[in-house]
Amino acid sequence: MTSIIQLVTIWFCMLNVSRASDFKDTLVRAEKAVDESLAAIFARWEIDKYPSFLKSGSMQRHSWDFLKLKYKDKILAAQSTGKTQNFTICFTGSSVTAGHDSPFNKSFAPLTGMIMSPVLKALNVHVDLRPVALGNNPCFPYDVCVRTFCGDDVDLIHWEQSYFCGFNHDHNPTLEMFIRQSMVMKSNPVVIFADSATDNWESKDCPKPVVPYVVTSEEKDMLRASTVTIATEINKGEYHIPGELSKAYKAAGLQYWYHAHYHRQYKCQGPYHKDWGVGTVSWHPSISGHQLRADHHSYFWMSAWRDSIADVLRLTSASPSPSVTALLADNTKHIQSIITLHPMPPTPVHKTAVTDNIQCFTDYEPRWNRAASIRNMIVAGLAKDKDSPGWKAIILEMLLGDENYKHIDIRHKKAGYVDYKHMYTADYDAGPLSLKISVQKEGVIYICEPTGFFGQTAGGAEHIWKLNPGLYLTSQTPDLSSSSFVFDQSKATIVPYQHTTATGGGGGETCVQTTAPVAAGSYIITIVPTHEKGKKMMLATILIP
Repeated sequence: MTSIIQLVTIWFCMLNVSRASDFKDTLVRAEKAVDESLAAIFARWEIDKYPSFLKSGSMQRHSWDFLKLKYKDKILAAQSTGKTQNFTICFTGSSVTAGHDSPFNKSFAPLTGMIMSPVLKALNVHVDLRPVALGNNPCFPYDVCVRTFCGDDVDLIHWEQSYFCGFNHDHNPTLEMFIRQSMVMKSNPVVIFADSATDNWESKDCPKPVVPYVVTSEEKDMLRASTVTIATEINKGEYHIPGELSKAYKAAGLQYWYHAHYHRQYKCQGPYHKDWGVGTVSWHPSISGHQLRADHHSYFWMSAWRDSIADVLRLTSASPSPSVTALLADNTKHIQSIITLHPMPPTPVHKTAVTDNIQCFTDYEPRWNRAASIRNMIVAGLAKDKDSPGWKAIILEMLLGDENYKHIDIRHKKAGYVDYKHMYTADYDAGPLSLKISVQKEGVIYICEPTGFFGQTAGGAEHIWKLNPGLYLTSQTPDLSSSSFVFDQSKATIVPYQHTTATGGGGGETCVQTTAPVAAGSYIITIVPTHEKGKKMMLATILIP
């Protein structure tokens, strides 16, 4: 009997040794895969001749290490469970990230996924890409709706809206809202801030003659440095959100990206060819510009992935060799210790009425949280069709007229764009629109319209604060059924509101907010048009504390 037990024990030991050996072999193959991908990017942009490519990303060392910990969590969990792990990247942003003026599948968000997917797949990690950018979309309220658009399980969140609220002190309150709404996610994502600009030029802009670029001695030193040294030391201080946010939110793993400026000296040379900007407007990336942005992100993020593989190889080669399960538990503990050591400040650095974990409801597309829809909130007042009385569900561009919308929609679909601003409009005789809400904690309610067309309205639409609708709250009691609700002004409380302007820039002027906090509880909120004939009111987003 003892000999049988000994044989079984020996067999299990041999099996574990075999599995450990197989895992190490897989890690070595994964290292080779990432090296090949990094080499391809290096060759594509001839980085040895045009090294400013390496100036695109900047972060603190703890930010690089935090990304590595998240990577290692995925690698070890995939090996421990035998199940594919998702590494989820959400790309929020403006028309730059939405890919406008280029085919969507050649824009930098999907390109980043295409570059990184085979590299992470080598270790059974799937790149789950969520491109949720919207053209002509200001920072507020969009930036506080991170969980609505991205979901609550994201590993890396990309922000790109500097055309609306750039990296300067005036906009720090808006940027801080984005960080805080990201940090309340259960997945503890890494937060990425990227500048919107990418330089463009055409052959007529080429210098005459084109003087070949000569690599400087400083750049030669940079080329000899490791990627982590470049990102965290050489590029440190190149560009970043002012210090108070970087210091306050260490557990957000903040990274900062610029995709322009450093390449101007390469204009019309090598991969920065003379027809670089053909086919796009000056403020959007060209197809080449999208490839550059995708390769910027992929090069640094895959370099951190390679460092993570090297760490796991070193840990699994220790003697005695720890189990993958033990390594996973230790890595997860390390992540939690960082979050515990550097918690989100209980109050924002910049004062705001926006509560943490705010509920954002909209029907804009694309968005990952399907439940966070205004349509799902409506209990009365929505028109059955375009010819019926009530509030109408439309897409913003429909305000430009049928023919214009048809042309825009054809172009949108042909390019493969996925962003649509679904919203609601009310004519003077639309009647009340009633929506069920649950206020989770006392705070201010925001009701927002779309930004319009670069600040201009169309189709008779007018701003909410100019139309001055009535706003009412009806407390939901056990005897009040939302399914058969009929608005009764005598049973409702009128709610004073004001035009929102103090959001730190970035488009807060598209909203009105209640002048006083609303107590926690369940309500029916009702909007009653009072405007004159020929005007339309717009509704796009509701923020509930």
